[in-house]
Amino acid sequence: MENAQSGVALNQQVLGNLHDIDAEVAKVAEVMREIATASQQQSRGVEQITQGVDQLEVVTQQTAANAEEASSAAEVADASRSGPAAGSNGHRDRTAASCAAGRARLRG
Repeated sequence: MENAQSGVALNQQVLGNLHDIDAEVAKVAEVMREIATASQQQSRGVEQITQGVDQLEVVTQQTAANAEEASSAAEVADASRSGPAAGSNGHRDRTAASCAAGRARLRG
């Protein structure tokens, strides 16, 4: 009889331990779900940042091209104010070539 009671007590202790383990496993599973969710959100955030940086790069290239063209236009305007005696035709040809080269660099 004593062995039977000891066996029942041991069985109850094992069952209690198994319930404790089950509760801890459920907690770990919940933490893992939270980590997975946070990782997905972080990944989406990184994608958005990458898109923003790409857009900034495009705008920067456009701004550089516009600045190059404005600079060339200013050079042409300065040359035309100097009059035909200053050899503005050659200057216009060089300026146009410079503009074209600048645009090609930005596009290439």
